[in-house]
Amino acid sequence: MLKQGVTIDGRLDEHQWQQAANAELKYETSPGENIAAPVAT
Repeated sequence: MLKQGVTIDGRLDEHQWQQAANAELKYETSPGENIAAPVAT
């Protein structure tokens, strides 16, 4: 849990983002329907 909030602005250079949990998503639901993701993001 983060002690301070973050700014949702598309930039990940705030220190708090370095403490955020990483969630790996292996499937896409749009435009495909629960298919394997073509690239890792």
